[in-house]
Amino acid sequence: MIGSTACGLGIRAAISRLLPATPTPTPDWVGKIEESATPLPTYQARVADVDPQSGRKIDYQITLRASPGRGADPTGLAVLPGERVFITGVQAVGGERFYKVRSFDGLKRGWLAESLIASADRPPTPAPSPTGRGPG
Repeated sequence: MIGSTACGLGIRAAISRLLPATPTPTPDWVGKIEESATPLPTYQARVADVDPQSGRKIDYQITLRASPGRGADPTGLAVLPGERVFITGVQAVGGERFYKVRSFDGLKRGWLAESLIASADRPPTPAPSPTGRGPG
């Protein structure tokens, strides 16, 4: 039995050396996240742990969106209530602000509604631009 196991491992090692290395698959969300936003200096914030509309504690994962807006497609990634994220941009959609966020490790990226960011951790509102294209 020991001989057959050792023989099998040797064959697998020899085959893996003969075949070309395969690239690591790219996550399916790469390239699908809308990157246009009014840039903000990177700002650290905490995801809300209380639903602002009902006042109830949030005990579920919050889905990140591929673009700003309530009807935007989900990225397949989620953040947890109370999790710290970096805010890197802001975009208004129909009178509601959405923040472009990423996790500390950079693997989770997407958009969150302003109401899902803890109110004490929201970045200051950028001044509107006279041209309508962002601050300044």
